[in-house]
Amino acid sequence: MPDELKKTQLRTIQYFYMDGSFEIGFAVLCLVLAVFFHVENLLQGTWFAALVDSILVFVVVGGAFLTRRFVRKWKERITFPRTGVVTYPRREGKTRGWIIMFGLVISGALAAVVMYTLLSNEVSQLSLMPLITGVIFGCVLFFVGWRTSLPRFHIQATISLLAGFGLAFSPLGNYVGLAAFYLILGLGLFTSGTIILCNYLRQNPLPPAERPNDQ
Repeated sequence: MPDELKKTQLRTIQYFYMDGSFEIGFAVLCLVLAVFFHVENLLQGTWFAALVDSILVFVVVGGAFLTRRFVRKWKERITFPRTGVVTYPRREGKTRGWIIMFGLVISGALAAVVMYTLLSNEVSQLSLMPLITGVIFGCVLFFVGWRTSLPRFHIQATISLLAGFGLAFSPLGNYVGLAAFYLILGLGLFTSGTIILCNYLRQNPLPPAERPNDQ
C-alpha cells in the first residue's frame, strides 16, 4: 500500500480521537464504576450486597451504551461543525481477523494470570480483580495506541498496568482495589481528554457561519 494512502487512512482513524471525547466519555464510565465498587465494599455483609452484585452487568452495559451516545452527541455538537464529518465503514475481512486475534491474546494472558495465581502459594494474597482489570484495560489501550499511533494511549495503558499490579499487592482487597483502580484510570483519562479538548478547541474555532447570532 502506498505510503500516502497509509497516512490518509491513519489520519482518518486518528480523527475520531482528536477532540478528547473518547477519553472523557471513558473516564466518566470509570468514575461511575469507582463509585459502584466503593458502595459495594461498604455494603459487604448486608443483603444489599447481593442486589448490588446483580446489577453490575447492567451498570457496565448501560454505561457503555450511554458513553457511546455521549460521544456521538458530543461530536455532532462540537466536532463536526468545526472540522467536518467522517463516516467509518464497518470492519470486515482482515481487520476483523486482527480483532479476533487480539481477543484471543487477551484471553490467553488472563488465563495465564489466573492459573499462576491459583497454583502459586507465593501470590495467594493477591487481589486478583484489580490485577485482571488492569491487564484488560492495559491491553485494550495499548491496542488503541498501536492502531492510532497516538502515544498518549500507550501512556494510559502503562498507567492501567502499573495501577493494576500495584493494587494487586496492596492490602486494600478486591472491592476497594477496584474502586481505586477505576478512580486512578478515570482521572488519568479525564485529564488527558481535557487537555486534548482544550487544544482542539483552540486550534479549531467555530466557523462564523456556525456561531450564534449576537443580539
